[in-house]
Amino acid sequence: MTKRDPGQLLTTRERLHDAAWTVGTSVASTLLAAFGLYTVGELTGVNDRIFDGTCESFDSLSSQEKNTVLTDPAARRRLDRDRDGSLCES
Repeated sequence: MTKRDPGQLLTTRERLHDAAWTVGTSVASTLLAAFGLYTVGELTGVNDRIFDGTCESFDSLSSQEKNTVLTDPAARRRLDRDRDGSLCES
């Protein structure tokens, strides 16, 4: 690409190229991050202990994993069926 004066406008083709490059790099970055998280989960075994919203699966989690789940308001609502603030009561 040739040097351009600061005040000179981009052509339509150049704008489309820039937009495609931006979208492409964003998609690639997202896929790379997702693959990285999945791989870490596989290596550590976390993917085998995924919380499915039941008290049985919650009880099988480590304390650190439980703390992570409890940051999700939807998960707290699933674990507190009668809405009294006590989770997984019998």
